[in-house]
Amino acid sequence: MSAATGRVDLLLDTNVLLLHVIGTCDPHLVERFGRTSSTFGVDDLAILEACLSTARSLVTTPAVLAEVSNLCRGVSSYHQARARRSLRALIEFHDERSIPSRECASHALFERLGLTDAGIALLAAQGVRVLTTDVDLYVALAAEGVDVVNFNHLRAV
Repeated sequence: MSAATGRVDLLLDTNVLLLHVIGTCDPHLVERFGRTSSTFGVDDLAILEACLSTARSLVTTPAVLAEVSNLCRGVSSYHQARARRSLRALIEFHDERSIPSRECASHALFERLGLTDAGIALLAAQGVRVLTTDVDLYVALAAEGVDVVNFNHLRAV
């Protein structure tokens, strides 16, 4: 975090980044696309925007981007192309940080949470704030004492 500005490097986990992509593509699609509709509503886009406004930079990993890209296959072909264009535009604004899979696989969280979340944990340990809806990831990162925010908790505020 920058002490002067209070702004942070922010990583959106897969589901939150997918919300961002789908919401940027078509806000109303958030509640029609099965992968986002089960977790998010259109009102969550305003919460996400507020979180993004605190970011000095948006950080991501190749694994998170690959998961989001693959999840975009679940929408209609018309929306799929729009979602991928939205993702492409968002990629331009992200600081993509690659952590070798070997390093992720040696992290304590790998066996329980997988490659993507282990990579997220490694970045969180470097001072990157993580915004997630994944309870298991949230609990694991909070136990490590890193900067993690459960998006679901923001809805109650």
